[in-house]
Amino acid sequence: MYADDTVMYFSAADSQVIADNLTNELVMENKWLIDNYLFMHEDKTECMLSGTGPKLALSTSFSIVIDGRALNRVSEDKYPGIVVDGMRTLTT
Repeated sequence: MYADDTVMYFSAADSQVIADNLTNELVMENKWLIDNYLFMHEDKTECMLSGTGPKLALSTSFSIVIDGRALNRVSEDKYPGIVVDGMRTLTT
């Protein structure tokens, strides 16, 4: 089974609250996957923090860790026809 391009969102003023909530959700999802004989491809799982430039500058330690491994933090993501970065959405 493949679940390509699944996205989880969480919004809060504090980036640590965002990291904690997304980590908890991903831990529960990973447990569900294991219980159902599936797995999360952690090398392909990424996290991205969006916000204004000044807010992002305050969030240098933003990290999500699953099974002792920090997810790759990206500053932009690409979907068919658009590029999303931490501060805006650009159409291509």
